Amino acid sequence: MKTLMPLLSLFLIVHHLQARLGETEAQIEIRYGKPYKVDPVGFSANDCGKWYSHDDVTIIVHYYNGVSHYEAYRKNDGEPFTPKEIELLLSVNKPAEYVWNPFPKEYANPQFLKQWYLSNVQKTKIIENALYYPNNSLVFETRVFSDYLSKSPGKGDKGINKSSGF
Repeated sequence: MKTLMPLLSLFLIVHHLQARLGETEAQIEIRYGKPYKVDPVGFSANDCGKWYSHDDVTIIVHYYNGVSHYEAYRKNDGEPFTPKEIELLLSVNKPAEYVWNPFPKEYANPQFLKQWYLSNVQKTKIIENALYYPNNSLVFETRVFSDYLSKSPGKGDKGINKSSGF
């Protein structure tokens, strides 16, 4: 029973902190409540980044056309996510027919502690990335978001922090 309680509480926390890329602002606000901070800089003048706090975790969501394309998670105390927490967050944040794959070393970016890509089982369609930064933030981003950043040099200096997730 002593080991069951920590696992149960971990599952409940992770269950509520699922990166739900593709959800609308309204759906995310139902889950996390109202944002406590809004960054006016996003994909365009009409899009933005919003900061939420839920279950002792800060969540940053960037929206494009009103839909989430980037979600970053970091514990408020700055502690790292445990390997089990990372594993659970990855497992609950993918469609059943998709798998998380570690980036091959020759393609991995050394600024990340860990890096994964999500592809369908046949590995023919990559739809999003998961990145674990040295500052202990876990980031989920769609291909739309990563393509936007790669084509927009300097955007990270205007509100989207490409170097740390936070």
